[in-house]
Amino acid sequence: MANYPSGVSTFPARSDGQTIFAQHVQLLQDEVAAIEAGLLGGLAHTLWGAQGFTLSGVLSPPQITADQNDYAPAGLSTAFALRLSADAARSITGILSQGTGRLLCLINYSSFPITLPFNSPSSAAANRIVGPSSTNFVLVSNGCCWLWYDVGTGFWRIVSGPLTASAGSAPTYTGCKIYNTAAQSIGAAAYTAVTFAGADYNVGPMWAAGAPTRMTVPAGQTGLYLAYAKIQSNVNSNNRLRFLRNGTPASTEMRFGSAAVASISAMDVALLMLGQNDYVEVQVYLSAAGTIGGTADSITEAGLMRQNPA
Repeated sequence: MANYPSGVSTFPARSDGQTIFAQHVQLLQDEVAAIEAGLLGGLAHTLWGAQGFTLSGVLSPPQITADQNDYAPAGLSTAFALRLSADAARSITGILSQGTGRLLCLINYSSFPITLPFNSPSSAAANRIVGPSSTNFVLVSNGCCWLWYDVGTGFWRIVSGPLTASAGSAPTYTGCKIYNTAAQSIGAAAYTAVTFAGADYNVGPMWAAGAPTRMTVPAGQTGLYLAYAKIQSNVNSNNRLRFLRNGTPASTEMRFGSAAVASISAMDVALLMLGQNDYVEVQVYLSAAGTIGGTADSITEAGLMRQNPA
């Protein structure tokens, strides 16, 4: 390194009027400016340039055709967003746990709601989902939400509400509409619980094939429910229809019958205050042994629904 005598006046002059010291200062300033321009220019290009700001890892798993426990579609570990589709109203009770602070965006692009039950025992403890107000979270059609994995408590936490094209305009609900297309035999003069075989929608879920007579209130969904049931019988006199709550009559009897017709139909409606894990059944009574349902225009059906707070 060259040694220069002290004092500015001792630096030799150049033909362009700069001293060697001034030249070195200028070179350093130019290098600093070039570094700043390179860093800031590259950063601006990444965040605000023509390419925009994007995140990779969008996953479109196979269509959901049954309620999912411990959901772990292939590619989950590297996905930041799951594009979900369902063939009917379905539930995801848990998602395979991920690392600390993991964010995951759920997008429902199907026509059916997908429910995220609150702390559902159907999934392993580390895979469960919790959210605001300790209630089930309904991801509406064309809605999305963000989940954050909280290692401290071992839950996925819902950290945003359902977003739709008209956010907040569509209230969520918990409920089911169930049916049976087959004829059911009913004994004479004895109340019999009606059996159901399928569901048009089942948000909660509230009905399961393993308990075909029951509509059960899921965790965190205590409230006032509207219940209805419709049957048609080939016994035409002294018939009755009612609702049971946890095995005990919960409504007055709907009595119907007429000797003037070959079959008779009835529909019953009731408002029921129900708590978590309460279940509702439909009972029918025929004065003589006979059948209910079983034809195209006499499908047995029932439903239970509660509109959730907005």
